[in-house]
Amino acid sequence: IEVTEREHLPERAAELGKKFIAGLDEVRTKHPKALHEVRGLGLMIGVEFTHEDIGELVIAGLSRRGVIAAYTLNNPKVIRF
Repeated sequence: IEVTEREHLPERAAELGKKFIAGLDEVRTKHPKALHEVRGLGLMIGVEFTHEDIGELVIAGLSRRGVIAAYTLNNPKVIRF
């Protein structure tokens, strides 16, 4: 808790999350046939694709780059990271 407060982690997560979501939303507007929606709170982000197979390809690419991502439990078109 001390580190969380000292490093202002909630505030930083909120600020970085807004920037990250805005950037992903720009990608969504350029690729509406692939990306349906970007949503999140802070750095807890979800991306919904238009087709289930797109999420599988994206997760594989993120994994190769060291990013931890997974499907949501109830919708294989949505990944979270």
